[in-house]
Amino acid sequence: MACLRHSRIVLELSGTQPASLCAGGWVNRFRQRLTAQQFAVNVELVTPRADRPLAEALEPFHEFATAMGRDERIAAVAVTDRVKSDGDHDPVATAAWVAQRCGLQPLVHWAGKDRTPDDLERSLEALAILGLENVLAITGDRVERDRGDRQVEYLDAVNVVAQAKHDQAGLHVGAVVSSFKYREEELFNQYFKMAKKVRAGADFIIAQIGLDFAKHRELLDVARLRLPGVPILAALLSPSPRTASWIRTGGAPGVSLTDDLLRLIGEESEAPDGGRAARRRRLALQMVGLELAGYAGVQLTGLHTVSGARALLDTADELRATLPNLSSWQEAWDASLRLKDGGLAATAPAGGYYLADARAPLSAPPAQGEPAAKAGFGSQAKFHFLDAIDRAIFQDRGPAAGVMRLLSVGHIPVLDRGLLRLEQATKEPLVGCRTCGFCRLPYTQYVCPETCPKGLANGPCGGTNDNRCEFGDRECIHNQRYRLSKARGNTAELEALLIPPVPGTRGTCSWTNHFRGEDPHVIPLPERLPAVAS
Repeated sequence: MACLRHSRIVLELSGTQPASLCAGGWVNRFRQRLTAQQFAVNVELVTPRADRPLAEALEPFHEFATAMGRDERIAAVAVTDRVKSDGDHDPVATAAWVAQRCGLQPLVHWAGKDRTPDDLERSLEALAILGLENVLAITGDRVERDRGDRQVEYLDAVNVVAQAKHDQAGLHVGAVVSSFKYREEELFNQYFKMAKKVRAGADFIIAQIGLDFAKHRELLDVARLRLPGVPILAALLSPSPRTASWIRTGGAPGVSLTDDLLRLIGEESEAPDGGRAARRRRLALQMVGLELAGYAGVQLTGLHTVSGARALLDTADELRATLPNLSSWQEAWDASLRLKDGGLAATAPAGGYYLADARAPLSAPPAQGEPAAKAGFGSQAKFHFLDAIDRAIFQDRGPAAGVMRLLSVGHIPVLDRGLLRLEQATKEPLVGCRTCGFCRLPYTQYVCPETCPKGLANGPCGGTNDNRCEFGDRECIHNQRYRLSKARGNTAELEALLIPPVPGTRGTCSWTNHFRGEDPHVIPLPERLPAVAS
């Protein structure tokens, strides 16, 4: 069959039978509920490491997947990607296994860490073969180990969304926003990148894990203004003491957990059941509160048993019957955060940055926090200097563009080597150039994306904390981009362009590639969103 052209690897991994491979036929309850504006509840299944055959590794999840498919309260089973390790099983193959057992279209996470556009193309082909429709684009966290002999590539989630929608327009593609940020730069960068993902084609957005309901409401207010009609969901976790400690030591980059919450979880763990009932009630309260606030749904992580999932859903049902509005819900939520000394556990760091208008609906949010530092004189001077160079030499009508074109088009090896060395000698000390062969400086406020450990050009990942990079050794480079754009009164440029990934040109001269027309096209994204002021 034609649809089996690329299916051998999928067959080997998933155990799917050829007779049913092209049939699909699984109900897309998740898409249906979002379309009908009904609250959607997804549960996560963590894809196992690839140290055993997939069918063997997934067998312990057979009962869970089957039961979740039979429970009408569940919209989809979400299949994670490269969470346990860099070498987890293929998420598409795992999703096929899940779909056959639960009868529902799963939500397939696809992480861009250590992957390329070719890897995505193969996964998209497999999705089409198997009839899978729901995809969540994720850039991915830091790889566990350096690859030594090669640079680790990260395919940005924005590029994943754009490529998926271009190759298969009918896919139901979502993206993530890390809205629990408490500095102006990283918060606005997340909102700009969220808008860019939607402009690139994302159909829905899922917020990263967090317990700060002022931030939940802030995100919803921003989305209603900027992304009208786009469903917003929230990822939820009520961590055990062990998981909370893991988060605090950096196990979940970008996830915020306060000292008070760690203390609260510890106090609850002293109960005879180890705090499970209190944690379950607080997680159910989050579900109910988000539904009352207007979220489109939630994605639950940390559930491992059928009994645990059912108990949580039953608790949420009971709370819905007794908490008809946000006012009554707020009282119950405050009670769930009560410490032994009578105080309320803070769910956010002190002095965090908030958008003032978005904070109003919930009681006693923290102060707005400090505004971003201004772009320094040096960084602004460098911007204007490099922008002048770009206009004079590299833009089509620049006075020196004709000379550079003549030097480039001839494919004369000695000239090519000379221009490459000149580029390295000038750009490396100025901007940290890594000779990627595709210069994106004019589109990134002349901040080289190669100085980001993940090489991200379309905006930051979600792993920052207090403006610091997930790798811990620097400030996130996108903060500088934000400050420069804000100083020029043009923060809208941070979401306006789709910058493609480096196309296999590393080690070559970007100047000659540019004048030969061999570099990729940067694409203006559709202007479909209201402007935002920062």
